[in-house]
Amino acid sequence: DSGLKKLQQRYNDMIFGLLNFLGIPQGHAPPADIADITTRR
Repeated sequence: DSGLKKLQQRYNDMIFGLLNFLGIPQGHAPPADIADITTRR
């Protein structure tokens, strides 16, 4: 379970960095919400 949490945290960091790179405001698309949506599918 801790491994999954670690993986999700790394995924969140990746999304956060990607949004930063694209210049999209973080408040516009919260990384946690994105990860939550993708993991729920």
